Amino acid sequence: MQSITSIIVELIIRHTGVKKRNNTLLPKRIERAAAPPNHPPPKKFLQRYRIEEHNIAGSRLWLFGPKTRPVNNWIYYIHGGAFVDGMMPAHWLFLEKLVRDTDALIAVPDYPLTPKANAEQAMDALLAGYDFFTQQGAAESVTCMGDSSGGGMCVVLAQQLAQRSLPAPAQLILLCPWLDISLQNPDIIELDKVDPFLGLEGLHSVAHWYSSRLGLDHPLANPMRTPHTDLPPITLFIGSRDLLQPDCKTFRDSVEASGGNIDFQCFPNMLHLWMFLPVKEAKPVYRQVIAKLNPHRQ
Repeated sequence: MQSITSIIVELIIRHTGVKKRNNTLLPKRIERAAAPPNHPPPKKFLQRYRIEEHNIAGSRLWLFGPKTRPVNNWIYYIHGGAFVDGMMPAHWLFLEKLVRDTDALIAVPDYPLTPKANAEQAMDALLAGYDFFTQQGAAESVTCMGDSSGGGMCVVLAQQLAQRSLPAPAQLILLCPWLDISLQNPDIIELDKVDPFLGLEGLHSVAHWYSSRLGLDHPLANPMRTPHTDLPPITLFIGSRDLLQPDCKTFRDSVEASGGNIDFQCFPNMLHLWMFLPVKEAKPVYRQVIAKLNPHRQ
């Protein structure tokens, strides 16, 4: 049963017109080439945590971790934002909990965004950032984690690393990932009617800008078109009322058919990225993420 807090948050999302804004304002902002929201680590973190800013191949990358305790986890975190938004405060609060609870050193690449950059440029930045991070001392122990569009980029990154015979992540953790930017699954149309957060019209627009000259079906832009062999173990969280859910199921089936290992978890009645919201149903997701990062503590 959906919790009271979840129902209240959903009502707020519906009442404030988030879906309408995502459908109309995202395309307009892209056309104007408006500067995207992009939040650096909160200043209050500077006293409590290790925070470093690096310039890697022309793109900023933050290292965020414990200040005095030894590092026990390595996470390469690719933020979502439909390829047009940077890090948001909710991302940093989520990552702070991971640092606090797992002693993780987290690399946060500030990859170039649409419309000033496309899939090729974004992936070049992610590959350069990943190479830098693995040189810090944990090449085969990195968890690649991402939300929404960032979750899809984790899949493309992992496949690009495999094709280049570079060290693969130990695992992927995908939070409501956008796994097919073509959005051709017919089941999406019905979910678009009940998803109060994502808007199909807006997503179509940004997908065309992001894929650019490559096209929507190019494996560098579209995780569903990249081979699903040679991927590390995957944990995927998705809500049943997230319009990205049908493609997540298709991806699960493809990974399993390719002999891969995927822990697929679909939460009833949950919306896009509910694990970042102040709802009861966020807690079991976080506990499972911690368990994946610290299996020896179970």
